[in-house]
Amino acid sequence: MPRKPVASSKSGFVRQQPASLSAAEVVKKAKDAGISITSALVYKVRAKGKTSGKAKAKGKAKVAVKSKVAAAAPAKKEGTMNASEFVRSLPAETPIAQVMAKATAAGYKFPVGFVSLIRNAAKRHAAKKSAPAAAHATREAPVVKKRGRGKKFKASDFIRAQPLSISAKEVAAKGAAEGFTFKPSLVYTVRAAVAKKGGHKPAAAPHAAPVAHAAPAARAVNHHAAGSSNKSAFRKLMIRLGLDVAESLYAEVHRELKAIEDR
Repeated sequence: MPRKPVASSKSGFVRQQPASLSAAEVVKKAKDAGISITSALVYKVRAKGKTSGKAKAKGKAKVAVKSKVAAAAPAKKEGTMNASEFVRSLPAETPIAQVMAKATAAGYKFPVGFVSLIRNAAKRHAAKKSAPAAAHATREAPVVKKRGRGKKFKASDFIRAQPLSISAKEVAAKGAAEGFTFKPSLVYTVRAAVAKKGGHKPAAAPHAAPVAHAAPAARAVNHHAAGSSNKSAFRKLMIRLGLDVAESLYAEVHRELKAIEDR
């Protein structure tokens, strides 16, 4: 009678014992063989063996189903659709019973589960294909208008091009009509920055006709007058809002302006 191979570990020794033996009997046999184990190890090894056996059986069952489906699908003939292509050619909302009836009429033979298998695979393929496109769309930069020789005409340029007599809400509405998206708070930010620099300098509108340069003296007078007007308007606005609100608004404007400059 051939001898059993010697177990290379305690777990191996437990796996070599018949499942009919109790944990205590396995521990006793191990002690007789010069191996020291506990009942807990016996339960652990046997439980692990059962789990692994179930997983293997489940995997074999899946392979068997796939093989059965593949064997049931007829081979593709030249110039005709195979079973998978036939299922995909029908609308996804077609009931499975109708798909099976049409398949039988067309000479195809496959199990009912084959329809669900093909449709689920098609859904996964479509989801994987659409995911990169959706991610790319979210990463696309907003479209901005251009001015001059390829220079970008930004929202801040548009705001500077508007007269100060227009309210922030009106500027935001005009900007939306021109394809710009910004909040009224950005109008306050840009105008405050212009006032701080000492003058309102309208930016050239997209594709605007060139404007003749004013004389240096007249330009200096206009610049000074605009700066004084802006400063006066800014002071009146601060008085109207109150010091606390004005300081809070200025801090917010400063942060937004900094964010715009860092773009």
